[in-house]
Amino acid sequence: MAKLNVTIPANEIVIEGETYRRVDRNAALGDVVKITDEEAREVGVLTFDAFYRVERVDRADDPHVLDNDGDDYDLCGWDYEVYEKVTEPEPTVPRRLTTGDYGKVVSNGVGHNYKIGSVVKIVSAQDDYVGEKADGTRGNYLNERNVVPATEVEFLAQRVSVLRLKIGDYAKVVNVSGIGGNPPRSDVNIGDIVEITGGDFFPVQFQGNVIGGDKGLWFMAERLVPATEAEVAEAKRKIAQASDPRSQFVKGDKVRLVSGGGRLPLNGYKDGEVYEVIDPGTSTNGGKYVRIIGGSVNSGYALPSEIVKLSAEEIESLDRIPVGSYVKVLVDTEDLPEGAIGKVERDDRDDRPYRVELLDGRDWDYYRKDQLEVLTQADAEKAEAQAAEAAKWYAIGRKVNEYKIGDIVRFVRDGFGNGLRDHINIITEIDKVNESSLPYHLVKPAFVTNPNNTWAAATVIELVTPVESRFDRSEPKGGVA
Repeated sequence: MAKLNVTIPANEIVIEGETYRRVDRNAALGDVVKITDEEAREVGVLTFDAFYRVERVDRADDPHVLDNDGDDYDLCGWDYEVYEKVTEPEPTVPRRLTTGDYGKVVSNGVGHNYKIGSVVKIVSAQDDYVGEKADGTRGNYLNERNVVPATEVEFLAQRVSVLRLKIGDYAKVVNVSGIGGNPPRSDVNIGDIVEITGGDFFPVQFQGNVIGGDKGLWFMAERLVPATEAEVAEAKRKIAQASDPRSQFVKGDKVRLVSGGGRLPLNGYKDGEVYEVIDPGTSTNGGKYVRIIGGSVNSGYALPSEIVKLSAEEIESLDRIPVGSYVKVLVDTEDLPEGAIGKVERDDRDDRPYRVELLDGRDWDYYRKDQLEVLTQADAEKAEAQAAEAAKWYAIGRKVNEYKIGDIVRFVRDGFGNGLRDHINIITEIDKVNESSLPYHLVKPAFVTNPNNTWAAATVIELVTPVESRFDRSEPKGGVA
């Protein structure tokens, strides 16, 4: 839109009843900008000190507004202030319980059959709730006004006294406080897993062995909740890891080699590189190594202390092209042609995340990973050298290896028995050019006695001084001989 009518209190403005606050950041869609560029006093398409709404933001992060004529206008290069809309905080609304949540019954207004103070598991949340009681039975309908959120621990604490733990069951310790003012227990910790070995089985107390801890301990029922299979497995894994540190690894884990690389039994494996666990409990080499793959040798054998398991975030980053990588473009796009060599300057982690810029910086575009080929170190160095060479020629307005009559060149190597072959690195002049495979004729100094001609390819000469830069010629000469 064109300039806006606003009310301005301090750093805030009011537009059509909505308040906007000045912020120090790039403009975004829906913001309002105040034009502060002196150029606005002259050009007329925008008004100095006037406000305009941001209609869109382009790929270069420049905001666009509608100018005084109603046309789209790019604010790239303009000075402006940014104002964002001030939103009132939404009133918090208690979250409605859903299936799988837990609720504590606090009142009875509809004749339900739940005990006040009991904790239930919600098994249906359509209209009124239906809850599962601690004894495993379902109650009738429970209005949401009669229940407040509760936790799984509260629900399971109820179930322990109802379901009765039996010998061989596993329970988790949830309370270690002392009884009757006594200090907390020191022989067990919250979260410990206990295997039930006995008890009086009137749901009052149980006897059990802590996995990895003391045996024959007694527990009041309210201090325990049933342990899940995952909790039991994790407790046993920690014990196994203490006795065999290899147990922290499983087949398929991605690990980084931090030491031991390059020597037996890790020949072909380099410190700092990422490899895959193929056998965490191999018996090879005395049964103390983890077998890994991915090096230049079929298998490597690492001590647990020599490898570190990668996090999910690190594994995800392995699948991305690092910023700074040299790449070849595999598709033909608006800005860069297929086959162009460039460098990844940004990773925005969106649908086309990689911003690739030509090595000479003249253009760029965005790509998906499958539209790019990452170059090897050798290819990257070659591309850098070619780009530097191209930049030299581009600076004088020529294509690579485009020589002209009058150029001063150095003869750097022989090719096809050139008459200057006995004078490598001699500096001479191009006096003729044609369209053959040896297009450049070099002036043969009088002291050169070799009778062969001096026609040369671009690959055997180097430019010393282009004809345009020669001060000994009043006017560059050209032509094809």
